[in-house]
Amino acid sequence: PTGQHSLRRPALPGKDFWTLLVSPGGTLYLDDEKTWAVSALLRYEVHSKKRDENIRPGQDFSFDAAISKSMGLWDLGISGYGHWQLTSDRGRDIYYDTSVHDRVFAIGPEVSIYVPFLKLKFQFRTQAEFGAVDRTEGIITNFSFTKIF
Repeated sequence: PTGQHSLRRPALPGKDFWTLLVSPGGTLYLDDEKTWAVSALLRYEVHSKKRDENIRPGQDFSFDAAISKSMGLWDLGISGYGHWQLTSDRGRDIYYDTSVHDRVFAIGPEVSIYVPFLKLKFQFRTQAEFGAVDRTEGIITNFSFTKIF
């Protein structure tokens, strides 16, 4: 339960509970030269009871996947994800319909470049969300870098 949390200010980043996250993933290369790749990452989340309310959020499952083509230093691909709430929220302080479970899907392009002399990889990804139920829907954009030591 890190970050500020307030029942009166729901946009604050804190969620007021802990989460156990189990996350296996892998990459499969589709050709001998390893220019085509398919990757997937699974996440299963089990949440604790909130500290300030008698609510235990339901368990969640997420699936991230991508297919990419390597062209020298550049990789181009398409990535997406799906997120589902699998179990109902529980607790005495619930005032909403617990039979409605969160879900959302997204898809979009990604591009990355490896800079050998810096041993850095830069990646840019943007995904448009759709099919959202009981949560916000928008466009997610990530810029990341990886440093090799």
